[in-house]
Amino acid sequence: MQNKQSKRILFLPYTYTLGGGSEKILHTILKSLDKSKYAPFLLECSHFKNFKNDVKGLRLLSPIIDFTRIDFVHYFSKIILILTKYFPLLGKLLVPADSFDVAISFNYQYPSFLLCNVKANKKIAWVHGSIEDLDYSLEKGFAMLKTYISYIAQERVFKSVDKIVVISNKTFDSVVKLYPFCLDKIEFIPNGLDLHMIQSMSKEYIVKKKADFQLIFVGRLDANKNVLFLIEVLARLLNKGEDVSMIILGEGSMLHSLQKKALELNVERNISFLGYVNNPYPYILSSDLVCLASYAEGLPTVLIEGLALGIPFISSDVGGVKELSAGGTCGFVSELDIDIYSKYILLYSKDANRQDEMRKMAKRMSLNYDIKKQITVIDKLLRG
Repeated sequence: MQNKQSKRILFLPYTYTLGGGSEKILHTILKSLDKSKYAPFLLECSHFKNFKNDVKGLRLLSPIIDFTRIDFVHYFSKIILILTKYFPLLGKLLVPADSFDVAISFNYQYPSFLLCNVKANKKIAWVHGSIEDLDYSLEKGFAMLKTYISYIAQERVFKSVDKIVVISNKTFDSVVKLYPFCLDKIEFIPNGLDLHMIQSMSKEYIVKKKADFQLIFVGRLDANKNVLFLIEVLARLLNKGEDVSMIILGEGSMLHSLQKKALELNVERNISFLGYVNNPYPYILSSDLVCLASYAEGLPTVLIEGLALGIPFISSDVGGVKELSAGGTCGFVSELDIDIYSKYILLYSKDANRQDEMRKMAKRMSLNYDIKKQITVIDKLLRG
């Protein structure tokens, strides 16, 4: 129960309603906060669908952009939010007039632009992925100018905040490379999940495998996730005579393209598109490898969930994946090359001893990402 001395904490995520990894991490943090010490508030930049708030004591503020009601306010707020990159003071039109003890932007760029205009005793910028996309030196012409503007806008934020939270070594390196002055402000807090809950929910029902070896992808079906590549890998394995199947859990704009690709490659019988599943953990538990082929990630939540269930992974080299792999002892980091990616899967599938060792290491590795450990560090950050 909150009391008059509870610290008012404002969280500013880009969204809380798409079910992505950072939203899941934020939800876990909000549920784990000691409500006798903290009064959490949530302000979404973009609200995509209504949901049942199951976090006791959490106050939901009216979202800045509400996609459930398209009206004048929606378009006006959207334009103002975009303009905060160029005219930061416009953010005052979008944030609450109330004061907070701590305000936290739960990602870089637009949530952090708003942070600058919040009245708070302490401001924290939480960065959920590497930020190489702000390196304007890699661009040319108009693209360089566009990236430079984003770089300057983020620099303004980092100079104004008290602390910057990074979730992986790769995130740390990218922030310090582009903004060396940030070094003394950085706090390292890897993503934390409720491991006990994941393990408990994984036993709610049993999933039967369709093949001897089962791959699984969990996430949004968009271009960044590169699921087309995974389907091509599945086709390559089947052409080699392997008894393998793939489960795809998630929704997104590329669903029909992926289904079409599966038909073209004649793998539709070996692949299951199951859409969004509220409890994906029994499916992960029934699988042999969690697959990821993204072009960009932070510290992928689904890989940590897999590790908690003793399921290793194979992933492209994004975000904090190399850290999660523990030198290849609980996961494979592959180039986005069908032959190389497939060889890693075959290497694992043919070696029972390797499977046993990697499964054991996966569970041990997951303990580093237990919310019980992270919430202690977060508590110090909020009180400090």
